[in-house]
Amino acid sequence: MQAGIVLFFVFTVMPCCQGQQLGIRCRDKNQEIIHDLIHDQQFFKEVQWDIHNSFQNQGVAVIWTAEAFQSAGSLPRGNSLADTGLSVRIQNSGPKDAWQISQQTDITDIAKGDKSAMVSAVSNQFSEATFGITVMFRRSANVIPVAGRYETLLIGTLAAP
Repeated sequence: MQAGIVLFFVFTVMPCCQGQQLGIRCRDKNQEIIHDLIHDQQFFKEVQWDIHNSFQNQGVAVIWTAEAFQSAGSLPRGNSLADTGLSVRIQNSGPKDAWQISQQTDITDIAKGDKSAMVSAVSNQFSEATFGITVMFRRSANVIPVAGRYETLLIGTLAAP
């Protein structure tokens, strides 16, 4: 049996505003796991994202996206894929009811051509929140990943109306 290494990278998109009126920031760094070759689903440690909105009194939306895992390193890039799963939860927010999850979970399905997963949340006023995002590596039904390194990029985007 050959072990496979799975990793994902964290990337934030930060709107440029004076005084941090709108902000999105990931507290955690890139993560790596070694696949146990037994379970089809492997979960990364939850990453924390801080959202700050003191600019839009109508609220903002935050969207996290990740593509299906692709081979990296010595394997031809994009040659072998594995599904990516995302899930989001509100860890804390203020004011209490300012945030709602609009898309809690999503999983790519490369066997059916769906190569992007997206989760999201929206606020309805000035607010701050911390979200937890969990990334999952899942072997696709039709594609068996070969041993090697696989990666995806988790991107957080903040949007104001």
